[in-house]
Amino acid sequence: MTDRELSFGSSEPELDAETVASFLSKLDELWDEDASDQANVLPLFRDRLRQDYGSAFDRLARVHAAAVEAASWGATAMDVYIAGLYADASSEEGEAQRLDEYEWLMRGLGARSLLAFAEVTWLTQGGYPNGALARVRTMHELAITAAVIAEHGNPDAAHPELVQRFSRHREVFYPDTARKLAASGALEDDLFDADTLDLLAQREQELIAEFGAEFRGAYGWAQPLFAPGERISFTKLANLVEPKLAILYSITSSHVHADSEGWHHGLIKFRDEDVFAAGPTNLGLASPTSLACRLLLACLDLVIPATIEVDEEKDTDGTLLLTGVRHLVEQALAAMKAAEAAVKLREEGLKTEAAGDQEGSHD
Repeated sequence: MTDRELSFGSSEPELDAETVASFLSKLDELWDEDASDQANVLPLFRDRLRQDYGSAFDRLARVHAAAVEAASWGATAMDVYIAGLYADASSEEGEAQRLDEYEWLMRGLGARSLLAFAEVTWLTQGGYPNGALARVRTMHELAITAAVIAEHGNPDAAHPELVQRFSRHREVFYPDTARKLAASGALEDDLFDADTLDLLAQREQELIAEFGAEFRGAYGWAQPLFAPGERISFTKLANLVEPKLAILYSITSSHVHADSEGWHHGLIKFRDEDVFAAGPTNLGLASPTSLACRLLLACLDLVIPATIEVDEEKDTDGTLLLTGVRHLVEQALAAMKAAEAAVKLREEGLKTEAAGDQEGSHD
């Protein structure tokens, strides 16, 4: 019987220093010699990607620029409106502050959505649709969170306390995070001393006393919207506002987690064999950009005032700006869809040609 054995991980300790030094020296020489060729591989691919999708990429950049402009206008307009409330002696007590806190929270959610959209488009331009879908999941979470707070936590809704609950929710996790960091040894030993940990624990108890024991949950900020003791999931949050979009969370999860579905995403057919993708691709780029555009629009609709009325004067600039972003989105998605269709057609032609060459080689 033949003895066989495998081992994984670094084998350097089993090698003598001279062998390692010689190998590394030759490795550096090879990379220096091939540096120019290696440096051109990815840029050449992206040049081809640009040739195929350049118009769509440019239009997506316009979408982001227009969305940022619209959000900036909305922020300024809301600042002016809220300042007027503060100055108006006839306004209800606390009205301006409640709207101020609500708007500030929604502004932050909108900004995060804009940032995630930019990341989606950047990953798409690099040829990484799966990475882009991972950021789409973040955009989905932002859109659902914003929708829940807009519907149930605005100053006139049944649960305006959601604004404070959401804004302060992170604080309830500080003590546990500090304890774990201290135990890990990853930080300076005296960063979280006993007194600091005691103060954090005290702060946690204050939050629990104010918001309830269930505030500790992952979505504890939203507990008032559910039955006491009910375990909240993101799907339940989504079902409150956009039930049809709840499935999107599951679909995009595989692009974030190391699960079986994600494993299968990496398995592709290359000519006549199955291989695992470990680099960029020129296909599958339309899906993440389409989802990202739709989710961005959903978030913008919640954070940018479409109309503002003061003393019978009506400002509809917000409506125009949002309409402009939607117009640019449709242009970008049409260009992306057309580009991907052309790439697919070309790829199918190459496969057919390769198959014909292979058959001819057997004649």
